[in-house]
Amino acid sequence: MIELNIIKEIAGKIIDARQTSDWITIKNDEALTGFQKDEEKYPSITSLFRREEIDAICCGINIHNPVTPLEKLFYATLWKNGDLSKISHIINGIKDESNISATVTFYHFGKFLAEPEENPIIDQHVIRAYKLLTTKDTIDAVLLKVISKSGLLSTKDSDICKNYIDWVKCQHEVCPHEDRGHLFQIIDDVMFAFGKMIRSKFK
Repeated sequence: MIELNIIKEIAGKIIDARQTSDWITIKNDEALTGFQKDEEKYPSITSLFRREEIDAICCGINIHNPVTPLEKLFYATLWKNGDLSKISHIINGIKDESNISATVTFYHFGKFLAEPEENPIIDQHVIRAYKLLTTKDTIDAVLLKVISKSGLLSTKDSDICKNYIDWVKCQHEVCPHEDRGHLFQIIDDVMFAFGKMIRSKFK
């Protein structure tokens, strides 16, 4: 079980981060080692789409008509996992349509794919970490238990997702000389690991 004082210490380091090197130091903190993303499983995809490809998606795409062998393979994999419907949520995010579906994380993932320098990745782990940061001065075992139990995001979490995005953008104002997309990726790595650490407190 992760000790409360370790969680408070990591939260303090995140709040005090003032330059990219601070974020890298936090990312490499021994306390977060067992909670980091597997880089082989989740390699960087910050520059996955070119602008013309994003434009083509916005103009319309038939997700049920794969053409190339690779498209067909991905389509079959999504079908097997029952995930075909998630593509439409990602497309809505790419197109920046205001009607956010119940699948909030996929909508925001689409926004990230379209503009990674404007939209950090949103998932339950980073939002859990952010919730804790906003209550740092009152962290205790009871509050931590409530935050650690928060799971999948829904439309009721739209405000906190927006606040998190604004907060991440503010970090670039503190570290203005860093490539914004690169900084967002480091922050995501830290917040993802920290959110998983918080979840492990009451696992």
